[in-house]
Amino acid sequence: MRQKLRNAALALMLLTFTLAASAEGWFLESAYLSSRHQASTVWSGQFTALNGVYYDASEFYESKRISFSGNLGLAFLSDQSAIYIPLFFDTGYESELYSASPFVSVGAVYSRVFDNTTISVGAQNFLQLGGGISESPCVDAYQREFHCGSGLAWSDFKKDAIRRVEYPRSLTLRATIKF
Repeated sequence: MRQKLRNAALALMLLTFTLAASAEGWFLESAYLSSRHQASTVWSGQFTALNGVYYDASEFYESKRISFSGNLGLAFLSDQSAIYIPLFFDTGYESELYSASPFVSVGAVYSRVFDNTTISVGAQNFLQLGGGISESPCVDAYQREFHCGSGLAWSDFKKDAIRRVEYPRSLTLRATIKF
């Protein structure tokens, strides 16, 4: 299974490098791949109930498929300007009780040189697609629903407590003057 993941990651890197290298002025500035899901924090499934009893429901949160994520940085350089495009992607996560859809985040930075001044304008994570999370409850012997990640009654579990990693959007404007 790890071999399949390595092969898929290598194929993605080679495809990205080929696409970036084939256009004049474009190149792959950075690449990072991980064999882990990173766009959200998956529950461990281990908790201590209100009565003090420890439970281990971790098998319900084990991944059913290969997950990986990564960062790519594409850059275009010319004599007077540069464009940098950072890209983060995550293939999602799928277990019996926790599901996260694939996620992509893209930014862009444009820099231009004027004599002794460089102006840069950028937007980080301005386009974010996917990343939706859904969870399902466990059911005890009395047919009561509860959250297996925290041990809380399902009705008390706050759905907004879902643990998505935040990729904040930001705008930057930078001027550099060389004396």
